[in-house]
Amino acid sequence: MMEKEEEKKEKKRGGHEEIKRKASFLGQLPTTTDGRTNVPNQVPIHFSEVFDLGDGFNPVTGVYTAKYSGVYVINFQMYPDFTNEDFQVDLKMNGNLLVRSRTTEVTTYAASVSSGVSVRVRAGDQLWVETSREGIYWGSVHSFLSITLVTPEA
Repeated sequence: MMEKEEEKKEKKRGGHEEIKRKASFLGQLPTTTDGRTNVPNQVPIHFSEVFDLGDGFNPVTGVYTAKYSGVYVINFQMYPDFTNEDFQVDLKMNGNLLVRSRTTEVTTYAASVSSGVSVRVRAGDQLWVETSREGIYWGSVHSFLSITLVTPEA
């Protein structure tokens, strides 16, 4: 009985119905015993799920499908284990480029590329990250994708 009363209180704030749509995903590049993994180029990166509130990420395809329309904040980072090569990481939505982060030449082992963006997404839109250079990348906390719905639309 108390649970239903609490639900009613949560739904009403200032006389308006509160939108109860939540979605958040964090995935990290899977690691092998030495902490690194090979990543192919020009295809969605297959992150390992850390958590997926809303079940939007498909680990088989590497694609996040938005369940709700609204403004999302998306961040990514890729940390390569190669030098003397340029590479870029693209965030794509429905196959179209949203953000590109690149380096012209990796000269040290401390180089990584990262970016973040706020973007309006519609329910059903698909988001993913891909890299231009196949190679070995550091996994776990070094290479990740984070997607969070911050402002749901009715």
